[in-house]
Amino acid sequence: VDVKICAEIDPCSALQALSQGSQKGLVFLGAARLEREDLSISKVVSGARYLLAIPQMVLAERGGVDWLKERLADSKSLGDAVVIRRINGLGKKIKAFDFVRTIRLKEDASPELSRAGLVGDFVCLDVECAICPNGSTKISEVAEVIFGSNGSSPFRAVRTAIGKAVDNELIEPLALLRLRAEAASRSQVVSVGSPSGALAEGSA
Repeated sequence: VDVKICAEIDPCSALQALSQGSQKGLVFLGAARLEREDLSISKVVSGARYLLAIPQMVLAERGGVDWLKERLADSKSLGDAVVIRRINGLGKKIKAFDFVRTIRLKEDASPELSRAGLVGDFVCLDVECAICPNGSTKISEVAEVIFGSNGSSPFRAVRTAIGKAVDNELIEPLALLRLRAEAASRSQVVSVGSPSGALAEGSA
Protein backbone atom coordinates (compact mmCIF):
# COMPACT_ATOMS: atom_id res chain seq x y z
CA VAL A 1 0.00 0.00 0.00
CA ASP A 2 1.43 3.39 -1.02
CA VAL A 3 0.45 5.96 1.61
CA LYS A 4 1.41 9.62 1.31
CA ILE A 5 1.19 11.84 4.40
CA CYS A 6 0.39 15.45 3.57
CA ALA A 7 0.82 16.80 7.12
CA GLU A 8 4.16 18.08 8.40
CA ILE A 9 5.30 15.50 10.97
CA ASP A 10 8.51 14.04 12.27
CA PRO A 11 8.61 10.58 10.60
CA CYS A 12 10.21 8.94 13.65
CA SER A 13 7.46 10.25 15.93
CA ALA A 14 4.94 7.94 14.25
CA LEU A 15 6.88 4.71 14.77
CA GLN A 16 5.30 3.76 18.10
CA ALA A 17 1.76 4.47 16.87
CA LEU A 18 2.36 2.45 13.70
CA SER A 19 3.65 -0.48 15.73
CA GLN A 20 0.72 -0.34 18.15
CA GLY A 21 -1.76 -0.30 15.29
CA SER A 22 -0.19 -3.28 13.51
CA GLN A 23 -0.56 -7.00 14.00
CA LYS A 24 1.37 -8.59 16.85
CA GLY A 25 4.99 -9.16 15.90
CA LEU A 26 5.21 -6.34 13.36
CA VAL A 27 7.37 -3.52 14.70
CA PHE A 28 8.34 -0.32 12.88
CA LEU A 29 11.98 0.53 13.62
CA GLY A 30 12.75 3.46 11.33
CA ALA A 31 11.30 6.12 9.09
CA ALA A 32 12.61 8.97 6.93
CA ARG A 33 11.24 11.89 4.95
CA LEU A 34 11.59 11.46 1.19
CA GLU A 35 12.55 14.28 -1.14
CA ARG A 36 11.36 14.72 -4.70
CA GLU A 37 14.52 13.18 -6.15
CA ASP A 38 14.28 10.02 -4.04
CA LEU A 39 13.35 6.84 -5.86
CA SER A 40 10.21 4.86 -5.10
CA ILE A 41 10.70 1.72 -3.02
CA SER A 42 10.10 -0.50 -6.06
CA LYS A 43 13.08 1.12 -7.79
CA VAL A 44 15.29 0.93 -4.69
CA VAL A 45 14.87 -2.71 -3.72
CA SER A 46 16.81 -5.01 -6.05
CA GLY A 47 17.97 -7.76 -3.72
CA ALA A 48 17.35 -9.66 -0.50
CA ARG A 49 19.54 -11.84 1.70
CA TYR A 50 18.30 -14.87 3.63
CA LEU A 51 19.55 -17.45 6.06
CA LEU A 52 18.37 -20.92 5.12
CA ALA A 53 18.61 -22.97 8.32
CA ILE A 54 18.61 -26.77 7.92
CA PRO A 55 18.46 -28.99 11.02
CA GLN A 56 21.64 -31.03 11.51
CA MET A 57 19.63 -34.24 11.96
CA VAL A 58 17.90 -33.78 8.60
CA LEU A 59 21.16 -32.99 6.82
CA ALA A 60 22.86 -36.03 8.38
CA GLU A 61 20.34 -38.27 6.62
CA ARG A 62 21.57 -36.90 3.29
CA GLY A 63 25.26 -37.20 4.04
CA GLY A 64 25.93 -34.17 6.19
CA VAL A 65 27.77 -30.98 5.29
CA ASP A 66 29.94 -32.79 2.72
CA TRP A 67 26.81 -33.73 0.75
CA LEU A 68 25.60 -30.12 0.93
CA LYS A 69 28.94 -28.77 -0.34
CA GLU A 70 28.83 -31.18 -3.27
CA ARG A 71 25.26 -30.16 -4.04
CA LEU A 72 26.14 -26.47 -4.07
CA ALA A 73 29.17 -27.14 -6.28
CA ASP A 74 26.92 -28.71 -8.94
CA SER A 75 26.08 -25.34 -10.48
CA LYS A 76 24.77 -26.80 -13.75
CA SER A 77 22.22 -29.03 -12.02
CA LEU A 78 21.07 -26.19 -9.76
CA GLY A 79 20.88 -23.74 -12.64
CA ASP A 80 18.88 -26.07 -14.87
CA ALA A 81 16.41 -27.15 -12.17
CA VAL A 82 12.80 -26.04 -12.57
CA VAL A 83 10.19 -25.77 -9.80
CA ILE A 84 6.45 -25.28 -10.19
CA ARG A 85 4.96 -22.23 -8.51
CA ARG A 86 1.23 -22.62 -7.87
CA ILE A 87 -0.82 -19.43 -8.27
CA ASN A 88 -4.61 -19.72 -7.95
CA GLY A 89 -4.44 -23.36 -8.97
CA LEU A 90 -2.28 -22.70 -12.02
CA GLY A 91 1.32 -23.88 -12.32
CA LYS A 92 4.17 -21.62 -13.44
CA LYS A 93 7.65 -22.96 -14.17
CA ILE A 94 10.41 -21.11 -12.32
CA LYS A 95 14.17 -21.54 -12.68
CA ALA A 96 14.88 -20.46 -9.13
CA PHE A 97 18.65 -20.21 -9.46
CA ASP A 98 18.34 -17.65 -12.26
CA PHE A 99 17.68 -15.20 -9.42
CA VAL A 100 20.32 -16.45 -6.95
CA ARG A 101 23.29 -14.09 -6.87
CA THR A 102 25.33 -15.83 -4.18
CA ILE A 103 24.94 -18.88 -1.96
CA ARG A 104 27.43 -20.10 0.60
CA LEU A 105 27.71 -21.88 3.91
CA LYS A 106 27.42 -19.54 6.89
CA GLU A 107 29.85 -20.48 9.65
CA ASP A 108 28.18 -18.77 12.62
CA ALA A 109 24.58 -17.66 12.16
CA SER A 110 23.58 -17.80 15.83
CA PRO A 111 23.13 -14.01 16.25
CA GLU A 112 20.71 -13.78 13.31
CA LEU A 113 18.86 -16.94 14.34
CA SER A 114 18.52 -15.73 17.92
CA ARG A 115 17.02 -12.42 16.76
CA ALA A 116 14.44 -14.41 14.81
CA GLY A 117 13.68 -16.60 17.84
CA LEU A 118 15.18 -19.77 16.37
CA VAL A 119 17.10 -22.10 18.66
CA GLY A 120 18.57 -25.42 17.65
CA ASP A 121 21.37 -27.23 15.88
CA PHE A 122 21.32 -25.88 12.33
CA VAL A 123 23.55 -25.74 9.29
CA CYS A 124 22.94 -22.41 7.59
CA LEU A 125 23.23 -21.14 4.05
CA ASP A 126 23.64 -17.45 3.29
CA VAL A 127 21.60 -16.78 0.14
CA GLU A 128 21.29 -13.51 -1.78
CA CYS A 129 18.52 -13.30 -4.37
CA ALA A 130 17.91 -10.70 -7.03
CA ILE A 131 14.59 -8.87 -7.06
CA CYS A 132 13.98 -7.80 -10.65
CA PRO A 133 11.20 -5.92 -12.47
CA ASN A 134 10.19 -9.25 -14.00
CA GLY A 135 10.08 -11.04 -10.65
CA SER A 136 12.22 -13.02 -8.24
CA THR A 137 12.34 -16.40 -6.53
CA LYS A 138 11.04 -17.52 -3.17
CA ILE A 139 13.55 -18.85 -0.67
CA SER A 140 11.35 -21.96 -0.40
CA GLU A 141 11.92 -22.53 -4.13
CA VAL A 142 15.67 -22.30 -3.65
CA ALA A 143 15.41 -24.91 -0.89
CA GLU A 144 13.28 -27.11 -3.15
CA VAL A 145 15.95 -27.06 -5.86
CA ILE A 146 18.66 -28.04 -3.36
CA PHE A 147 16.78 -30.70 -1.41
CA GLY A 148 14.02 -31.84 -3.73
CA SER A 149 10.26 -31.50 -3.49
CA ASN A 150 9.37 -34.61 -1.50
CA GLY A 151 8.94 -32.61 1.72
CA SER A 152 11.62 -34.55 3.62
CA SER A 153 13.86 -31.53 4.22
CA PRO A 154 12.23 -29.09 6.63
CA PHE A 155 14.00 -25.76 6.97
CA ARG A 156 13.57 -22.33 8.48
CA ALA A 157 14.28 -19.14 6.56
CA VAL A 158 15.19 -15.73 7.99
CA ARG A 159 15.46 -12.64 5.84
CA THR A 160 18.47 -10.71 7.12
CA ALA A 161 18.64 -7.83 4.64
CA ILE A 162 16.76 -6.17 1.80
CA GLY A 163 17.75 -3.20 -0.31
CA LYS A 164 19.60 -1.98 -3.38
CA ALA A 165 22.37 -4.28 -4.58
CA VAL A 166 25.55 -2.26 -5.15
CA ASP A 167 29.09 -3.66 -5.20
CA ASN A 168 28.35 -6.91 -3.38
CA GLU A 169 26.29 -5.30 -0.61
CA LEU A 170 22.68 -4.32 -0.03
CA ILE A 171 22.02 -0.66 0.78
CA GLU A 172 18.98 -0.53 3.03
CA PRO A 173 16.07 1.66 1.89
CA LEU A 174 16.42 4.08 4.83
CA ALA A 175 20.06 4.87 3.97
CA LEU A 176 18.91 7.82 1.87
CA LEU A 177 22.25 9.65 1.73
CA ARG A 178 24.00 6.57 0.32
CA LEU A 179 21.19 5.91 -2.13
CA ARG A 180 21.26 9.51 -3.35
CA ALA A 181 25.04 9.39 -3.76
CA GLU A 182 24.81 6.11 -5.69
CA ALA A 183 22.09 7.51 -7.96
CA ALA A 184 24.12 10.68 -8.60
CA SER A 185 27.23 8.63 -9.39
CA ARG A 186 25.29 6.43 -11.81
CA SER A 187 23.79 9.52 -13.46
CA GLN A 188 27.27 11.00 -14.01
CA VAL A 189 28.49 7.77 -15.60
CA VAL A 190 25.57 7.76 -18.02
CA SER A 191 26.12 11.44 -18.86
CA VAL A 192 29.85 11.04 -19.53
CA GLY A 193 29.29 7.93 -21.63
CA SER A 194 26.44 9.34 -23.73
CA PRO A 195 26.94 10.12 -27.47
CA SER A 196 25.98 13.76 -26.93
CA GLY A 197 28.65 14.09 -24.26
CA ALA A 198 31.27 12.61 -26.60
CA LEU A 199 30.31 15.02 -29.41
CA ALA A 200 30.40 18.02 -27.14
CA GLU A 201 33.84 17.03 -25.90
CA GLY A 202 35.13 16.45 -29.43
CA SER A 203 33.90 19.81 -30.71
CA ALA A 204 35.43 21.81 -27.88
